[in-house]
Amino acid sequence: MLWQRPFSRRQFVKVGAAASASLLVPWRLARRAVAAELPFLDPASLTRFTGQLPVPPIWTGAQLAANGITMAPGQHQFHPALDPTPTWGYAGASYLGPTVEVQRGAALSYVARNRLGAHPLTVDTSLHGPNHADDQHQPRVAVHLHGGYTDASSDGGPLDTFLPGEDRTYHYPNDQQAGTIWYHDHGLGITRLNVYAGLAAFYLVRDA
Repeated sequence: MLWQRPFSRRQFVKVGAAASASLLVPWRLARRAVAAELPFLDPASLTRFTGQLPVPPIWTGAQLAANGITMAPGQHQFHPALDPTPTWGYAGASYLGPTVEVQRGAALSYVARNRLGAHPLTVDTSLHGPNHADDQHQPRVAVHLHGGYTDASSDGGPLDTFLPGEDRTYHYPNDQQAGTIWYHDHGLGITRLNVYAGLAAFYLVRDA
């Protein structure tokens, strides 16, 4: 991914000084000063629109129920000029997962499987959640249907997580208005990292 390594205190001070300079000097010069100190790739250095935008496969509710969802590590190339980088994905995808399309009122149950390895991003153990768990090497997950009308047992709450090698069954009634919602990870204290790593995808509810 674009991020290469965490900030050091020295880099932080330098970046702050460079950013402050943007108030006094033209933006182009300030941007060069900031880019020189930031520990990650400047996106402006990449040629745009050189790769085909990947389109996730579409699964029916029946496919989700039959196949379940396996979360596993992968490698994804975000730009032709960049090397593949470690990522996570749902159901065999190197990044993100299949778009699930269901019919209103057609309930389903499926099994989610955590087959992840070490986290590809650095886990901040000062936050509540990772401070008492080894999420760097044994990352917890919970599948949350964002916008879905689900019972508490299938809501994928931040505390209702499971570890690599474990499975969890979810039930979705799909008894709600049609709309575009999404499913994503919801582990306490690492939700943002798990989603950045690739655990997110669309869930479409259709009606007549």
